[in-house]
Amino acid sequence: MAEVVRHQDVNDSHIHEIAVFAINEYNKQESKNLTLIRVESGEQQVVAGMNYRLRLLVNDGCWTAKYEAIVFESLPPKSSKQLASFRPLVYVCGWTPVSDINDPHIHKVAEFAVSEQNKNQTSQLSLTEILSGMTQVVEGINYRLMLVAKDEHGNFGKYVATVWEKSWLNFMQLISFY
Repeated sequence: MAEVVRHQDVNDSHIHEIAVFAINEYNKQESKNLTLIRVESGEQQVVAGMNYRLRLLVNDGCWTAKYEAIVFESLPPKSSKQLASFRPLVYVCGWTPVSDINDPHIHKVAEFAVSEQNKNQTSQLSLTEILSGMTQVVEGINYRLMLVAKDEHGNFGKYVATVWEKSWLNFMQLISFY
């Protein structure tokens, strides 16, 4: 069995390169826009090349999460990298990702957020797209959704809406919209 060695320097340029590769591959595969904040820890294992297992702190524009990436790098002279695994570990603040942003209920929550925001504004917005979302179990569920909305002049903008829902009471409240 190949020995697993913990990285002593997670700021090493090659480790950073592996981390950025993993995030870029994941972004391509999943149509996401994650960015690296830092490599928190890592291990490597010599096989017919090198396996890297890195724990990454990433951001998607609104939320911060920890992911584990496993990347295989083949030996020179034909060095190539392959993303073997990229999975979430921990979501900061107890938020978890919405598994299906196309879910009709998520759309209903997003429409509610835009509608409530419009009550306080002179310029009216209309929802055009839900980019991503997170939920947090509280006394009910908090939804934090990243939205694209269009104003009445045809200008598009990205917004983050937080909605608190108690479904058993048929209750929703817009907490924030920015």
